[in-house]
Amino acid sequence: MLVRKIFKDVIRFNQSCGCKILDMPFDLLTNDPYIRPINLRRDLDEVANLVETCFADHMDAEGRAYLQNIRRIGREGNPFYLDTGSPETSSVPFHGYVCVENDKIIGNITLIYIKKKEQNIYFVANVAVDPQHRHQGIAKRLTRRALQHAREHNGKSLLLQVREDNPIAIHLYESLGFYEITRRTNWGIDHRPAVLTESLNSIKVKPRSTENWPQQKKWLEQIYPEKVTWFLPFQLSNQEPGFFNSLSRWLNSESIQFWEAKDGERLVGLASLEVINPFQNYLWLATSPAFEEQAIPPLVSTIAHHTSHPNRIQLNYPAHRAVTAFQSIGMNDLNTLIWMENDLPYAENSAR
Repeated sequence: MLVRKIFKDVIRFNQSCGCKILDMPFDLLTNDPYIRPINLRRDLDEVANLVETCFADHMDAEGRAYLQNIRRIGREGNPFYLDTGSPETSSVPFHGYVCVENDKIIGNITLIYIKKKEQNIYFVANVAVDPQHRHQGIAKRLTRRALQHAREHNGKSLLLQVREDNPIAIHLYESLGFYEITRRTNWGIDHRPAVLTESLNSIKVKPRSTENWPQQKKWLEQIYPEKVTWFLPFQLSNQEPGFFNSLSRWLNSESIQFWEAKDGERLVGLASLEVINPFQNYLWLATSPAFEEQAIPPLVSTIAHHTSHPNRIQLNYPAHRAVTAFQSIGMNDLNTLIWMENDLPYAENSAR
C-alpha cells in the first residue's frame, strides 16, 4: 500500500514543482563516467536532500510528505529489493540515474515505467541538479541517459512535464527531440469562495443524477484524455454510478462526491470531488468550452461550501481555458505544465 501511494506522490510532486532524437549514435550518449544507476539503499537519503534543495521554493506540505516517504523507503525498505531491480522490475518508483562528482550526488533523474497496451512507456518524474553545479550540461546528460535507457528497453516513448515559465528547460528538451503534446494548468483555492448569488439564480447545482453519466463520461474523456490520465490520480471507472462502484468505494474508504449544474433543463456541467490524500482533494470537471464559463463558478463555489477543507481542492484543467471563470471565484494558478513526449525508434537490435 505504501509503495502504491508513493507512486502517486511521485507524479503529484512533479506536477506541484514543476523535455526528434539527436542525430547521433546512442552509444555516444552513454559513456559518461559520472552517471550511474541509482542504488536505492545507499542513495535515497542523499537524493531526497538534493530534491529538497532544488525545489525548496516550490515545496508544499505534500512535497515534504513525499520526501519523508523517500527517506522512509530508504530506511525501512527490503534491502534485497532496494539493491536489485530496475524501473521495469521494481515496485519502488524511485529508480533512475544519478550524476556523481567527488563521491557526491550532484544530479538525479527518476524514471517511471508503465506498460500500456503492450507498449513500454517511460515518464521522467523529476530532474534535479545541485544549484552549485547548474549550467554545466548535467540535466542534458541525465536526460540523454534516460532516453538511452528507454531505447535499450524497447520503449515506445518517453514523457515529461516542464513548467511553462522555464524556457531554458523547454529549449533543452526540444533540443533532445521532445515535442509538446498538451498544456495543463493546476488550480488551487486559498479560502472558501463567496456564494455567487447572481449565478446561482440561473444555474442550479445539485447532486448528480445517474441519468447524466453518459454526458459526464463524454466530457471527462475530452478534458482528461488517456495520455493525460496516465499521470493523474484519475480513474474514469471510479466516476461511474452503480451499486458495485459505491460498494467498492465504501470497502476501500474512498470518498467521492458528485454534482451537476443545470441552466433550466439544460445540463451545462458536472463535477466530482475525490479525496486523494490528507493534503489534496481533486476536483474533476466535466463540461464543454461552450458552457465552462457559465458552469464552473457555481459548481466550484457550491462544492467548496460543502467541504470542510476548501484549501485542499486542486484542479487540473487544459491550460488557458476558463481562466476568467476560475479567477472569478478566487482560484489561483499554481502552475502551468507543458507535457512533452519523445517518440523512440524501436531498438530491434537490443531486443535480440
